[in-house]
Amino acid sequence: MDEVPRYFETEPSSTIAKRGTREVLMRKASSSHKRFTVTFTISMAGEMLKPHLLFAKLKNKPAVEGSVVVDVNMTGMWSTDTIISFINDTIASRKETTFSRQPVLLIIDSYGPHLKVAESERLKKMNIHVCIVPPNLTGILQPLDVAVNRSFQQSYGRQYDAYISNALENPSLQTKAGNPKTLTYQMVADWVCQWAKTKTKEDIAHAFATCGLVRKEDFDVEKLHPPLRALYNDVLEIDDWNDAYAEEFVEAPVPVNVDLLTAPEYFIPEDVIDGHPNSYWQCLRRAVLGRAPSITSAEFRSNSVEHMKSMEVLADITDDAYFADLASGANCDEEYIAYAITEIHNVTIRIQSAEDSSYRTFEQPDATTIIDLVCVDSFYVLKL
Repeated sequence: MDEVPRYFETEPSSTIAKRGTREVLMRKASSSHKRFTVTFTISMAGEMLKPHLLFAKLKNKPAVEGSVVVDVNMTGMWSTDTIISFINDTIASRKETTFSRQPVLLIIDSYGPHLKVAESERLKKMNIHVCIVPPNLTGILQPLDVAVNRSFQQSYGRQYDAYISNALENPSLQTKAGNPKTLTYQMVADWVCQWAKTKTKEDIAHAFATCGLVRKEDFDVEKLHPPLRALYNDVLEIDDWNDAYAEEFVEAPVPVNVDLLTAPEYFIPEDVIDGHPNSYWQCLRRAVLGRAPSITSAEFRSNSVEHMKSMEVLADITDDAYFADLASGANCDEEYIAYAITEIHNVTIRIQSAEDSSYRTFEQPDATTIIDLVCVDSFYVLKL
């Protein structure tokens, strides 16, 4: 399985305008900040399981027809609960897996929540065993990453271009301002399903073979994709391999050295004790308002919470007691607070865990700055 995060909109592959027009205006649907994560799962038997769609900024699941599994949360990013739900709905529901009749080896990348799932006794009881692809190696060893997902990105882009082109000619697909209407959840699901149906048993088998994930007797070095095949060369010079292939792969997160989290490179808040606001709010205030803010951390927290109360997207998933706990500092909901701060101040927030070096990113597409935090045992510091 592998997740593909996306915004509803995509950058057009060409300029789209009515024939004969003298001016080409940039037109964007009102969904420019809406995002989702689609997760694809394939098996060595050549099957494509039901795609899993995780929509962001929702509490209730939208009514969507088609051969997909739908889930929702605020960020559109996976958590441990999301993974367990996905496994139940997508993998454990298979006829072959029901009642733990057939063992499953689930190959996933080293994204933070995946690491916790790998130790799940619950999954082991279901006869599902997790194998983590080491950091920086998904582009070499993960079949979906190597040979499948890219064609989905291309397909989605073509579908989106076609929709925009149609919307420019069809008033029923335009808002009163003349912009293309927001893509519906059903449209996204349809595009995902249409692409999934194009993947043949041979396509999927090829993806596994190119990564060497086959039975021992079927292993063939010549079928491996070039970066992996090159590693089997007895006279390989690693510098030559890096020159040829290294740029294709994203570097793994640099491990956090807690001893280096010191001033002046980092802002170190006061300890979380009675009378002091917690470190998370202190770091956010310092990042947003600068070195000499005109308001206290408690005032910054209070102002932010008041703004959160007016956010429609939070209305159905919060209540007065929740906001009271936020305002008092009794509750430090990292996810919702980060989401709100990105919306209020037009920033992107990245939080790195000192435990496993993984990142949680709360992205604002047109952010004016990036706030980098490090979390060490629930205590936050800010990179300056």
